[in-house]
Amino acid sequence: MKKCLFLWMVACLFLMLITACAPEEAPAPQPAQMKQYENQNETPTDGGTLKLCLYETDSLNPLITQNTENIQTLKLIYDSLFTVSQDLQYSPNLCESYTVSADGLTYQFQMKSGVYFHDGTPFTAKDVDFSLRLLLEAESPLASKLSDIRSYRASGSSFEIVLKRPVANFPALLDFPILSERTASSVKSAIDNLAEYVPNGTGIYKVQSYQKNKELFLTRNDAYHLGQSPHISNILIYLVNDRAAAISMLENFSVDLLSSGVINPSEYTPKRDVVSIDFATNTFVFLGMNNEHPALCTALTRRAIAAAIDRDAVIRDQESGRAVACDIPVNPSSWLYKSDQSITPFDPEQARSLLSEDGWMDSDNDGKLDRSNGETMEILELDILVNQENTQRVKTANQIKSWLEDIGIWVTVTQVPFSAYEEKLNQKNYDMAICEIDISDNCDLKFLLETGYNIYGISNENLDSLMLMADKTDNLSQIGQLYQEMCTVLQQEMPICGLYFKNASLILDESLHGNIKPSVSNLFYNIREWFLNLEDQ
Repeated sequence: MKKCLFLWMVACLFLMLITACAPEEAPAPQPAQMKQYENQNETPTDGGTLKLCLYETDSLNPLITQNTENIQTLKLIYDSLFTVSQDLQYSPNLCESYTVSADGLTYQFQMKSGVYFHDGTPFTAKDVDFSLRLLLEAESPLASKLSDIRSYRASGSSFEIVLKRPVANFPALLDFPILSERTASSVKSAIDNLAEYVPNGTGIYKVQSYQKNKELFLTRNDAYHLGQSPHISNILIYLVNDRAAAISMLENFSVDLLSSGVINPSEYTPKRDVVSIDFATNTFVFLGMNNEHPALCTALTRRAIAAAIDRDAVIRDQESGRAVACDIPVNPSSWLYKSDQSITPFDPEQARSLLSEDGWMDSDNDGKLDRSNGETMEILELDILVNQENTQRVKTANQIKSWLEDIGIWVTVTQVPFSAYEEKLNQKNYDMAICEIDISDNCDLKFLLETGYNIYGISNENLDSLMLMADKTDNLSQIGQLYQEMCTVLQQEMPICGLYFKNASLILDESLHGNIKPSVSNLFYNIREWFLNLEDQ
């Protein structure tokens, strides 16, 4: 017995010694995170090299390349006549001043003097003429928003543009990069030799060196015409094959930044700690309504539908929260939005009240609303059209179906191929439809709302008058007032039922700091206020 007890004590002592000598188990590694960026208002640090990349690079000429993501990065080297900020406000850059004719068709732009390209040649109105011709003839992705230009010409230090019809906030569309007319002997030559082009602009950074198909090295332009040199000294731009290579470089700490045009933050699982910054786009998602449909021809029923939709739930489910709820086609982030205007709240009871006010009731207690229409009984049955390839839109349609049926509107969802979807919309062969459009930076809404020119059967003299007045003035205060009046009319009439405006994002290395405010027009809008924490690099 004593021997067994002794052996047991020895065994316990041995186990204690083993335990004491065993190395401590290392803590489990924390999963990588993507956190929202917060500006800490630190004192900026000068210096460092920001690392970026271009992918699928067909040309380094920003007016010829078909890759819109690359255009954004190349804008670091160029200026434009006007710049567009986060709130879609436009301001002159290479343009000193401008005037507009009384009919809103003729613009005269006076060029800024004392501006030089990086190769030392002076900037003139002829450079604007060359750049616009190149942009249009090369069928640049930037060309579509300038389709209303009838003619243009340089004359001395001024540049004239004549439009086919008045365009609201037209200068906001003149944010394309300006190249030197010495880029090539002709526009045709510039297009034919696109692979040989080395960027030469007037922008805040200039090309220091270029290794073909490998990298661009930029250094800050200390002679920049707007002054205030950026804090970041250099920018190294790698030329890579495709999106996958760009994403891999971010994960391997080889680049410091990618946009949501390259990497979708809602679907991306980070491999290392990064931060993201959301910013507004002008991509509008909405429930289009056929205003010529008997049940949808009155504002009361359209407003009831708007009140029955939970926009926040749609955004959570379909956009992972990366969107801004809005019931009208004017972006809440825009300087043109009526700041004291509230979005139609999710309120089923209010929706039922509006329907009752419009004469709808469930007279036979079958769960469907109806109303007398002369000798016949009209039942409130509506269809939601959606293109079947877009599963996200199909889910949204079914969500709306559920909310509308809750207030007594009987709904079906029709899924068709995109070609049939477009045909039905253009022929107004639909009741309602899930739609998505990109509104131009100038927030011109005529294509969406103008009587006789829209696919939603909208006819509103008040809106037409307000849009026409906005087209013909260059007074920003007056334009703002006109758009605020539009906002009021749109919410009262609800000709289309807005859901949300999408956000875009920048995915950043944690070493990037400062007042980082990308805009939809220029990801590097205020690059001069960015800086690198050199200790983190």
